[in-house]
Amino acid sequence: MEQGLLRVHLSGARFSGDATSKFDGNKTGSCERCGVLDTPVHHHRDCLHTAEVRTAHPEAATAMRLVSDITIAYGIASLSPERDWAALWTELCALPNAASIPAFLLFSDAQNFAHIFSDGTASNPKEPSRRLAAFAIVLAVPGSLLKGPLLAAGPLVGIMQTVVRAEIMGVLAGLRAALWVHLYVDCLHVVQTLLQLLAGVLPNFDFICNGDLWCLISNELERRPAEAVLITKVKAHTEASEDIDMYSTWTRCRNANVDTAAKDANCCRCPVFKLRHQDRCNKEDDYRKQVKAIQLYIGSQQTLYRLSHCRFYPVRRTTYALEPGMRAFASLLPTACHMQCPGALPLWRQVHGRAAGMVEIN
Repeated sequence: MEQGLLRVHLSGARFSGDATSKFDGNKTGSCERCGVLDTPVHHHRDCLHTAEVRTAHPEAATAMRLVSDITIAYGIASLSPERDWAALWTELCALPNAASIPAFLLFSDAQNFAHIFSDGTASNPKEPSRRLAAFAIVLAVPGSLLKGPLLAAGPLVGIMQTVVRAEIMGVLAGLRAALWVHLYVDCLHVVQTLLQLLAGVLPNFDFICNGDLWCLISNELERRPAEAVLITKVKAHTEASEDIDMYSTWTRCRNANVDTAAKDANCCRCPVFKLRHQDRCNKEDDYRKQVKAIQLYIGSQQTLYRLSHCRFYPVRRTTYALEPGMRAFASLLPTACHMQCPGALPLWRQVHGRAAGMVEIN
């Protein structure tokens, strides 16, 4: 389906008269058939050029009316209007914050640092609307390969559910676990920012990403001597074959432990929240499938129109500018996504048949 959409874009079906008029002085930007501004939205919803397919498949045309303009114009699958995530975000905001962890749970001094590995994780990292994050901190004994105790772990609070924010929350929890602490973190951005704070470089927390958490971390640093905090960047997700000495083996094992703890914490959520979140994700997936189906077939109809009204100046048949794209489109096969949208499959059959016929004739 993604390749089908790409072929529609490459064929020029998304280029409207309004767009081409911006770089071609001979174009007026108006639809030749309707006399109004020629835009992708006009193509798919109102243009007389595509009236035939809308009339033949009213269910698909009706569904297309519910799709946002940005989806039609750019092929972007947006959230449907009825999606309501407010209740889920309210529950996320009600989670306990890592800043509420009691301070200095572990005994530590200048000769006995608490060695703590921290990590953050997120499910669906590329989907902001459904992404969920969590953090964890684990105590480690230098040189020992025995699994250390879990000091703290939990879901990330608030609607900003990102991996980096979870990593920062882990550092905050680690600072609150002991006064003299050596932190081991696999996120380079977090390590570099904490080193800047330790060096006395204080940014304007109101204008940096995750500034609220960095402000809390800065407050924690002010409560102790500068030499009371050490931080080490460790490699993430390495294999045993990459170990070069006992230290690299130790950091790999301990970092793997805290990574597992963070993932486990991300799964430990209220059952009701899990069900509601999964239900909304499923509905969003169904909506996107329908959007893609509508975009593909209406765009294909526009491609066919352009082909049927295009003047060819061939030297030989293989030099037709649009013929390769037409052959690629004719080779498309229906997928399960076609069945998700009422009216999509018969539309595919109609357009696919005409495409194959045009290629054969030409």
